[in-house]
Amino acid sequence: MNTRYLSALVVSSLFTSVAVAEDEAAWSYSLTPYATYSLESDLNDDNSLSVLRTGADFFAGSKLSESLRVGIAVGGEYDRYNFSDDAFPDEFLLFTLRPSVTMYVNENLGVNGGLLLGLGGEPDADVADSLVYGAFIGFNYQIAKGVWVGTGIAVSSQLSDDPIIVPLLNIEWAIADQWRLSASGLSATLTYQIDKQWSVFANAKLELREYRLSDNALLPEGVLSDDSLPVGVGVSYSPNANVTVSVSGGVIAWRQVQLYDASDNKVFEDTADLTAYASANVKLAW
Repeated sequence: MNTRYLSALVVSSLFTSVAVAEDEAAWSYSLTPYATYSLESDLNDDNSLSVLRTGADFFAGSKLSESLRVGIAVGGEYDRYNFSDDAFPDEFLLFTLRPSVTMYVNENLGVNGGLLLGLGGEPDADVADSLVYGAFIGFNYQIAKGVWVGTGIAVSSQLSDDPIIVPLLNIEWAIADQWRLSASGLSATLTYQIDKQWSVFANAKLELREYRLSDNALLPEGVLSDDSLPVGVGVSYSPNANVTVSVSGGVIAWRQVQLYDASDNKVFEDTADLTAYASANVKLAW
C-alpha cells in the first residue's frame, strides 16, 4: 500500500516560501486557520460521504543572513467523515512538523532542504503506528525575470509499506503585471490581482490523505485512504499587509476511498460521485 499522505505533504512543503522580514535575524510569523466542507456524495455501493475539515497552519521564518533563511511550519487538522454506513470510521486528526533551510547561491539560484514529521489517524489510534517521517532537498532557479522553476527529490517512510522516493517540481511565473501562475507539488493556482486589496483565483489540488485506525475500529490497526481532486475558483481580500481573507468553492472532480487491514490487504475501494465543496481561510501575519 502507498502512504500518500506524507508524500503529498513533503511535495507541498519543499517549495514553501520562507517569507521573512528584511532585517537579519528578525523572525516573522503567520497563522492560517481554515475550514473546508464537501457536500454529500454517493459511493458505488449505496454508501455516501460528506467531509468537514478544520485546522490551522503556523509558520515562522527568519533571514539569518543575506544568503541563508530558515523556517518551521506546524500544521494541525481535524477531519470529520460522515459515511451513511455507521460501521466506517468518522473522526481523524492530522499533525505535521516541517523545519526547512534555504540558501541562496546568488540572486537566481536557491537551494533548499528540510525534514518532515507527520501523524495521521483516529484520535485513539496508536501514536507510534501513526507516525511518518521524511526529508527533501531541491533547488529553485530564476530562468528569466519573474520566472522561477525548481525541482528536487523527497524520501519518506510509509504507514505500512517500504519508504518511497518522490520527484518534485515547482513553477512561479509572473505572467503579467496582474497575473501569476504558481504550481508546487500537487497543486496549481492562477491568480489575477484586481488591485492592492482584491484578487481572484482558480486552483486545483490533488489531496492525498491516509489515517491509521484504532484497535477497536472496523479494521483494527488498518488504514483509511482518501484521495480527492478539488477544482475551484475563489476571491481574496487583504485590508492590509497583515490580514488576508479567502473564500472559494467548486467541485470535487474525483474522489477514491480505500480501506486496508493491518496486514496491508485492500478490503474496500470505491469512487464517489461528483460533488461541490466550499472553503474559507484567514491568514494573519506579523
